Amino acid sequence: MAEAEICTICQSLLRNGSDILITHCQHAFHAECIATNADKCTNKCPNCREAIQSFRDKLTGYENEKDKLKESLISNENDEDNWGCPLFTYKNSRNLNILTKNENLSSQTAIDDNEDSSPAIIYIPDLPADKSDTDLEQAIRSRLQQLYDIQVSKVQCCSHLGVAVIHLHNHKNKTFLVDVLKSISLFPNDHINVTCADKLEVTSYIVLDQNPTPPNINIVAQQWIDLYPSPHRPQFQTLSIQFPNIIKVTSFSIEELQAVTKYRVFQVEDQLAHIYTNVDCSYLEELPYLQPKLDNNRLFCFIATQLKMSDRAYADKDTCQQQADTLFQQIQSLPPAMKELKLKFYIQYNEQSSNALILASNSLHKWISMKFININGQLIFKSVNIASKLIIKPIPTGFSHRLIFDHPLFKNSIKEDIAKLSGECLVVEVNDKCVYDECLKRRVFEVNFNGDRLPLRILPYTTPDDPDNTEINVQHWYGTKMFNFKPDITQFDSHHPIFRYKWNSKIWLDQFMKNKTKSEGIRDENERRQNDFIQRMLRVTVMLNTMAAVRKHKFILEDSSTKSEVLIEHDSPLVTIVYNHQSKLTKIGETSTPPYSCTTVRVVNEDCIISYNTLVSSGMKPVLLNMDNAKTPGGG
Repeated sequence: MAEAEICTICQSLLRNGSDILITHCQHAFHAECIATNADKCTNKCPNCREAIQSFRDKLTGYENEKDKLKESLISNENDEDNWGCPLFTYKNSRNLNILTKNENLSSQTAIDDNEDSSPAIIYIPDLPADKSDTDLEQAIRSRLQQLYDIQVSKVQCCSHLGVAVIHLHNHKNKTFLVDVLKSISLFPNDHINVTCADKLEVTSYIVLDQNPTPPNINIVAQQWIDLYPSPHRPQFQTLSIQFPNIIKVTSFSIEELQAVTKYRVFQVEDQLAHIYTNVDCSYLEELPYLQPKLDNNRLFCFIATQLKMSDRAYADKDTCQQQADTLFQQIQSLPPAMKELKLKFYIQYNEQSSNALILASNSLHKWISMKFININGQLIFKSVNIASKLIIKPIPTGFSHRLIFDHPLFKNSIKEDIAKLSGECLVVEVNDKCVYDECLKRRVFEVNFNGDRLPLRILPYTTPDDPDNTEINVQHWYGTKMFNFKPDITQFDSHHPIFRYKWNSKIWLDQFMKNKTKSEGIRDENERRQNDFIQRMLRVTVMLNTMAAVRKHKFILEDSSTKSEVLIEHDSPLVTIVYNHQSKLTKIGETSTPPYSCTTVRVVNEDCIISYNTLVSSGMKPVLLNMDNAKTPGGG
């Protein structure tokens, strides 16, 4: 697309019949737009800001011609055969004076009646990048003609910018495409749909380094404006508080986009800023916790492998997991084709909220058309916008959520049906981005509760630690919090979340066997000590869960295919006695008579878990009593 064919001030075509002003730097504008909008005092080109010595003279000369308009119209208004319009006869470096007399144009009403039949322009801001300009132009023409009987006078495509300009014969077709149809299925076999827009608005994304303190958005915006000048100031917006290093940029100028595509990186306050244009933005929310942990590379492996699968295959957990693991093993030395695919993605995973943002090239049609991705057997659906969730705390007992729902701060924007109480935290989602931003600015509000003013804090949403619905797994215990404790059950008070976590015997056994296998090859004393610590903490975990089961009066019995709940009934209340080496036993009553005539004691020098397994294998039902000692607590 030639730069001189569109006025970058009004974004309209430089059509024949319009006066055009071309600067010495070879940028073209409607002379009327220059006279109305340009800053005459600067003598600078509105596009590139280059100084132009004769700019003032050209503008002055043009306005002098405009001032003669009224006189000319008045002097000619009674002579139908001698009429003119000096506004369209101003001589510039181009003389495009082709204005002719319209015999039928007799009044303002005639102009209004013919408005629908006048030429019009629409834009496509999301062209695919993997199609040639010629193929795109032909596809646009043929699809509009075949499906909607709309003939276009001209189509101009810039696939590297993702932009097309379509010239229509009348405004009626424009209204239909922009207001009614809104999008066109351009290549049905490739699932390629494009948007019809009244104005040129193209979205790009600035991705800054992931530092704790990203640069202020105003500083980033000013740097962009200085590097990529445009007659129309672009709009800048931080994408999400969960991804503060990513800024969404909405541009209104083709020249600006052309400059951006030449230089896709710049620097702000010693931080690099990468620019992504012509991309699709989507989110994956509330991703499952995995071991090893999810990260940007693992997410790419799940996506890349499932792009090649059939719909039936990528709904299978084992297939998806296996292929993702295989690809991840090659992540440092990917095959050329896979390396090229990886360059078409930008993936950022927020571990705290368990959400991910994905920028993908518009050429990845399969990814854009995919509705979900399979991660660890869970179908995670893609979303265009990330949910605006907040945490409000502390919520006291007996508190009515209506006091929050009706608070003027939220402006009736809370989705009441999905609000969820987790402990002392109320998780809410608002449907108004402005309300969401305002809440995170204020961070606190008050409500009347039991005659007092109760302050409530507002926090950005992160995956809450809900003990009653949390398994004892690697993410919540074995790989994280477990290492903060010593192998000693006395340090855990009764309110610790571990007593509310759900037991999963398969996960525990997997951790135990991994640690056991690892210990067989350890020679270093420090590694052996760490391995021994993990082994003892795994046993402490069993003890803690046993205590929790006794306290809850129930536990879950699992076999290979089913789970069943077993209730624990006590004949009498349980009493816990804590004693140490200074404690003394005193006889205060008659002891109970055991139901057995004798007890056999056998001392075996082997791990108690191994002994337990041997007894179970022989058909017995042993009870494992795990006792602490000073040197190796939890060791049995």
